[in-house]
Amino acid sequence: MGVSTITKMGFLLSLAFLVGAQDRISAVSPSIDLVSIKGHGAVKDFKIGRFEVTMKQFEAFVRDAGYDGRAHPSSKSSEPFLLGWSAGKPPVGKDRYPVCYVNWHHAKAFCVWLSMKSGLNVHLPTDAQWTLAASGVQGRTYPWGNAWDPKRCNWGDEGKVDGYMESAPVGSFPRGATPEGVLDMAGNIWEWSAEGHLRGGPWCMDKSTVLCTFVAHENTERCDDKFGLRIAVGG
Repeated sequence: MGVSTITKMGFLLSLAFLVGAQDRISAVSPSIDLVSIKGHGAVKDFKIGRFEVTMKQFEAFVRDAGYDGRAHPSSKSSEPFLLGWSAGKPPVGKDRYPVCYVNWHHAKAFCVWLSMKSGLNVHLPTDAQWTLAASGVQGRTYPWGNAWDPKRCNWGDEGKVDGYMESAPVGSFPRGATPEGVLDMAGNIWEWSAEGHLRGGPWCMDKSTVLCTFVAHENTERCDDKFGLRIAVGG
């Protein structure tokens, strides 16, 4: 086991000790860790997922709700809902990877289901909430600060620096966390916002897309290998 792997494991274990029961949604397995974000301006206090929703967590929704996405098929026939899954299960070895091939409607359906399961007000983060969680009241350029560092996120360098040709397991870039401990808000996959926008930038585009303020506009019916989600609670 390499030093970098041990460092990542230690970081994630330390996060586990810091997260209290009230900051975890255990109604889904694996549970979803939450981070409290203090409100600012018109944005009230809320909580946001520490990580992007994983394939394993989304599988729990598909299995429990019998959800097949048919009510909102992908606008792109070559990229259907949960492409690569088989019999309602994600590809082998991909449990901790962020779920993708979901459109905005599928992401919202997951939140509705999780709200019912948990009794909490679970929803997609608004653009304002997402920006505040990523950039803080300081208005950071990137989740970790103002200086670009290609080793702190999974972006479009074809794996030359970040080590991943495509998406990475959630939490793979602990040095890219916000000061509050929210991970992967830059790169890895696009995350749907409540307004139907995409935030955070994906693994295959240049560094301009991972800016905290960058907002991408896309057809809300479209599924893609880079479209996923992160949840918010309250606010």
